[in-house]
Amino acid sequence: MNDEILSIEDRDVISVLCGKKILITGAGGMLGTAFVNQIYKYIPDPRVLALSRNQLDVCNDDHLEKIKAENPDIIIHCACLVNADMCEIQPDVARNIIVSGTKNITKVAQHCESQIIYPQSFLIFSGDAPLVDEMTQPSPLNEYGRLKLEAEMEMLRQLPNSMSLRLGGFFGGGEKDKNFIGKFLALIKKAKQSNQNYLEIGNRVWQPTYTQDIAANSLLLLAKKKSGVYCMAAHGSATFYDVAKETINILGLEDQITLGEIDASLFVMKEAAARPPAVIMQNKRLIKENMDRQRVWSSALKSYLSTYGFTL
Repeated sequence: MNDEILSIEDRDVISVLCGKKILITGAGGMLGTAFVNQIYKYIPDPRVLALSRNQLDVCNDDHLEKIKAENPDIIIHCACLVNADMCEIQPDVARNIIVSGTKNITKVAQHCESQIIYPQSFLIFSGDAPLVDEMTQPSPLNEYGRLKLEAEMEMLRQLPNSMSLRLGGFFGGGEKDKNFIGKFLALIKKAKQSNQNYLEIGNRVWQPTYTQDIAANSLLLLAKKKSGVYCMAAHGSATFYDVAKETINILGLEDQITLGEIDASLFVMKEAAARPPAVIMQNKRLIKENMDRQRVWSSALKSYLSTYGFTL
C-alpha cells in the first residue's frame, strides 16, 4: 500500500530545512523515533542530534550546557514524563521533568535562537465539549495535564516563534509502542501462545494518531515557518474496542480471536489520574492553512501494521 504521507510538492517545501541542525530530546521514545525517521526520509542531507533520556537529562545543567554548544536551529522537545497516573502520585518529580525541564530547554532555545516544537497532550482538556480546536479553552482534570499546560504556556510566552502541537492519543514505534495498540498486540500474542481466543476490551473513546503522520506534518509546518498552537490528530475517533477490532481484522485474526466490549467506567477506579470521557481534535488551523496531512485513523493503523510486518 502507498505509505507516502507527504506529496511531491510537500517534499519540495520541506527541502528548505536542508542544512538546519535539529535537536530531538527524548529521541528514544515513540514520538522522538518517528521524528528521526521522517527527518531522514524527507530532509536532504539532514543534520540531526537525536538524544535519548540517558544522553540528555533536561534537568542536568552539564547536559544543557553541552547542547547549547551544539547551537541547534530547531529543537523538537519530546522528552517528558508521560505516565499520567505516576504524575498524580509523584507530582514533584513530574513538575521537575515537565515544567522545569521545558523551561530549561526554552532557555537553551533563547540562547541559540532556536525554534521549539512542543508535543502537547489532549489531556489538557476536560472533555466537557468533546470536539476541540485551537480556540477551545484548556481545563485539565489531572496533574499531568496541568503541568503540560503550564509548560506550554511558559514556552509560548518566552518564545513567540515556538510551536505547540496538541495531539490526540498516538501509536507507533513497534516494540517501543507503550500505548494501547502496543499493549493490545502484546495481549494478542500472549493469548495465542496460551490458546486463548477471547479478549475483553474497554470502550473509552480516543483519537488514534500515527506518530509518523505527526512527525511528517510537523516538518511541513517547520518548513513553512509556522508558530503558535495547532491541533494535530487523525481524522475520526474510535473506542479502544473499535481499534482492537480493526487491528484483528487487518491482521486476519477474525477466526482466531473474539472480542468482548467492556464499559470504560469499570477502569476509572483503577486509575490515579482522572481522564476526560472523550477529546476529539478538529485540526481547524491546519485545514484553514491547507497544511493538514493527517489520515483517517483506520488508514493510518493499516499502514502502521503493514509497515512493521507484525507476526503474532
